[in-house]
Amino acid sequence: MNNRADEIIAKLIENILQPIVVLLFAIAILVFFWGIFQMIWKADDEKAVTTGKQHIMWGVVGLVIMFGALGIIEVIKGTLQIP
Repeated sequence: MNNRADEIIAKLIENILQPIVVLLFAIAILVFFWGIFQMIWKADDEKAVTTGKQHIMWGVVGLVIMFGALGIIEVIKGTLQIP
């Protein structure tokens, strides 16, 4: 690729993709900890415990997806030799 295209892709990754991934990481962590909080706080309510377990599961799924997204971004950067 030419130098101009590399610069555009690097700026796209740096200014758009990485902040989005960081934001989604934060949301996944909040969902995960919210599930833990629900399970502990309302341990006597079976429905709340079930909801808490679902939040924990979706938080973990979100984290796994975000780690995958970071991996894909790094592969693209390495392939295109973007610093």
